[in-house]
Amino acid sequence: MTGTGREEILQFLARHPYFAGLDERARQRVADCIVVRRFARDSMIVMQGDPPAAVYFIAHGQVRISRFSPDGREQALMDLFPGQVFNLVAVIDGRPTPSTTIARTSVILYVLHREDFWHLLRAYPPLAEAVLVDFAARLRRFTALVEDLSLRTVAERLARLLLEMAGEPQGPAPRFTQQELASRLGTVREVVSRTLKRFEEQGLIRVERHRIIILDPEGLERIACAM
Repeated sequence: MTGTGREEILQFLARHPYFAGLDERARQRVADCIVVRRFARDSMIVMQGDPPAAVYFIAHGQVRISRFSPDGREQALMDLFPGQVFNLVAVIDGRPTPSTTIARTSVILYVLHREDFWHLLRAYPPLAEAVLVDFAARLRRFTALVEDLSLRTVAERLARLLLEMAGEPQGPAPRFTQQELASRLGTVREVVSRTLKRFEEQGLIRVERHRIIILDPEGLERIACAM
């Protein structure tokens, strides 16, 4: 499956929450606007501060959304998988892109340029409604992220992250290094290393090379929900 043919694009649109409520003729119009882009693993797709050029829909592969401080420190916000969308905020408010997106695997993206996306939103109310619902869900997730960073300990956040990773879509997803875990948690590698060692001593996990085996998910759940 290449992901680049028109029939594959139409099938993707028919399944996607944004477009599933549209009729066939409307989805054909959306397909007319889509540009297919391929990126190799580790390619930068959009950079923090870029103009709001387009919305990106992931057809195949995995990407990471991050923020970078002026001194280069990374706060990884989330990993996204097929069917998910990024760069939506910038395209809606017209301001510079607030985060950097990097390909974690080779990816195929369906791209809707900002002008086309806005034209479709105005033309099809069911699409606009679906985007609003998704926007509200994103706001809830970021509210939870702020709560995690400000109110939860690293151990609580790491336990939750490990459980979330265990439930992520299967496939050729890259394994995580301790530095990558630290970036996801907004801390440093040494703190993650100590916390993983403590979890291992408690029999909650087993750490292998770039791989973490969960031995006691209920125990991790108790730590994640300690607050």
